[in-house]
Amino acid sequence: MAGYAANPSDTTTSTSGLGSFYSGNNSSWVIAQGQGFIVKTVANVNNPVLKFNNSMRRASAASQAFFRQGQGSASKLWLNVKAPDAGAAQALVAYMDGATTGLDYALDATGLNDAATIGLYSIAENTKLAIQARPGFTATDVVTMGFTAPTSGQYTISIDHTEGIFTQGQAIYLKDNTEGITRNITDREYTFTSEAGTFENRFEVVYTTTALDTDNPVLNVEAVMVYKQGTGININTGSTLINSVAVYDISGRQLYSKENINATETVLNNLSVAQQVLIVEVTTPKGKVSKRIVY
Repeated sequence: MAGYAANPSDTTTSTSGLGSFYSGNNSSWVIAQGQGFIVKTVANVNNPVLKFNNSMRRASAASQAFFRQGQGSASKLWLNVKAPDAGAAQALVAYMDGATTGLDYALDATGLNDAATIGLYSIAENTKLAIQARPGFTATDVVTMGFTAPTSGQYTISIDHTEGIFTQGQAIYLKDNTEGITRNITDREYTFTSEAGTFENRFEVVYTTTALDTDNPVLNVEAVMVYKQGTGININTGSTLINSVAVYDISGRQLYSKENINATETVLNNLSVAQQVLIVEVTTPKGKVSKRIVY
């Protein structure tokens, strides 16, 4: 009842990300015969009963709606995350009367992705939510966002569309706790590098910041990403320039070096090394970081 969000997609099911099936006014949508859907009851209820009757049925005319109309006072934002291979996922945060910051049955919906599928979701009571309803909007609210990266590489988070107060000038900021960056994503996307895995403390959605529309990077070990892709080693330091890179074997013998990079990302190609554990040392103006990878 809070809204709708597209299910995650990957290159096995889509070549263009989320597609366009979720856009537009849902007042004319119907669930056709033969379709299935999932209902989850409130936890700890003895002998739960689901009732369906004829009053819930609709004729299949396109002008008639199956879904309950959203409340006009609600403010909603849809976030997309996309990968270069066209994998994508979507999350909805809805501010509306009658909702809480906990689990709201009939309003919230759990996410459907796993570790092998790209995912973006909010979190309430340790539950991953593709759709989360929250109480009426306040600019001091903080929404914890989880993220699943099936592979190492670059990803992009952006606003898909908004409703309510977000169409009236209210800014939306994405806080990257790993990079130390707060980005106004109201009208521009945020691209970042991630290792493979699930990260439930990296991102937050906030609506006020002391440095409006300004990125504030601080280097830390977690912000430096080093990963193997094909025969190369990809290095990304977020917003901090790389001075030089050196590669060592496990015994400390230098196998490769690259100077005067002066960029926030680089790729080490054509390394003459066998499959082994390597130490990649990245030097930046704020210090050195060493990462261990299996090549």
